[in-house]
Amino acid sequence: MYTSIDSMMRRYERLARQHRADLTDREAFKAWQDEARTRLSSLLGLTLLEKPADCGFKELWSEDAGDGVRRTLAQIAVEEGVEMPFYILTPQHRLDSRVFICPPGHQGGGMESVAGRRGNADVERMTAHYNYDYGLRLARMGHLVIAPDARGFGLRREEDESGDDKILLSSCRALAHMALPLGLTVAGLQVWDLMRLVDWLSEEGHGHIFLFGFSGGGLQSLYTAAVDSRVEGAFISGYYYGFKDSLLLLNGNCDCNYIPRLWLDYEVSDIASLIAPRPLVIQSARGDHLNGPRGLANVLPYVEELKEAYRLLGAEGKLYHDIIEGPHHFGHEHLKEDFEKIGMEI
Repeated sequence: MYTSIDSMMRRYERLARQHRADLTDREAFKAWQDEARTRLSSLLGLTLLEKPADCGFKELWSEDAGDGVRRTLAQIAVEEGVEMPFYILTPQHRLDSRVFICPPGHQGGGMESVAGRRGNADVERMTAHYNYDYGLRLARMGHLVIAPDARGFGLRREEDESGDDKILLSSCRALAHMALPLGLTVAGLQVWDLMRLVDWLSEEGHGHIFLFGFSGGGLQSLYTAAVDSRVEGAFISGYYYGFKDSLLLLNGNCDCNYIPRLWLDYEVSDIASLIAPRPLVIQSARGDHLNGPRGLANVLPYVEELKEAYRLLGAEGKLYHDIIEGPHHFGHEHLKEDFEKIGMEI
């Protein structure tokens, strides 16, 4: 009786998506993409951040990850005084020139789970639960993989969430409390860091860069591919659903999901439309609680809107929606087939 949720839901219905994708025709859509990419970058707070004078790449140590993969810990500067650690997973026999950047999601220990590193029982348990070691899986398939620690995850947790006993936690709330009053966002900081990785990879001569992420890693992959056209494509698992059901109604989700004024302008399909016509796989688990109480009914309409954007650009074959069974998890069983659907071999 005294809560605000019903009022907020009505407000969403009345005011949301004021700058939705213009699907009138090809030229109108391309003009909308240019404007929306600029607007989204501003909403994320990217325009307030500054590149460091030097990326300051450092290799820290290296080890054998098994199955012909070398795991190397390195770091670069993403802002002055802010470093980002990441694992480089190098296969002994590399399949092609593609590089996969694989950001982590929540409750996996950051880059530790994505890179398949063992030694912490909690990380190993959650890696098995969500199939979080997608970075290592791709490396074993013959691909160069970069598995970074996102802001607030793994080694980049703030003080209250630090320590091996809290490795599954993230500092997204603390970051949001610091960032939002400064005009920044958690998602924006994470996207910025991935863009600095793209800078570094480009400087090193790597031109075929693909983003691949599950859950919170899917969030980072979605937004980064949307605003950075240097990214050649993306695989987004466990992070594609309508905002009203999944983030407004389910308002207990992590702070990194919430970007001031975003819903007034865009829906998930609008943001993903900025990736068109580049290759994109979206993976949805039928029983994923993050889809919201209506399940796939909160996913499929936005996939159809995205398909229309790809059709306008003559790229229907570059988009594939894979529906897997089960709860919130990354499905790896037919990964090769997913990529074949968008005309890529991995």
